[in-house]
Amino acid sequence: MLAAVVGAIVGGVIASIVSYTLMILDIKVQFVDYMRNVI
Repeated sequence: MLAAVVGAIVGGVIASIVSYTLMILDIKVQFVDYMRNVI
């Protein structure tokens, strides 16, 4: 029971870190495209 709870918490943390990282990378890519258009 405890292992399932810990596993769920760890899985949720990993999932949120991954989605957060992908969001940051997406923003960086959009920013680079924007700067290319400006220059």
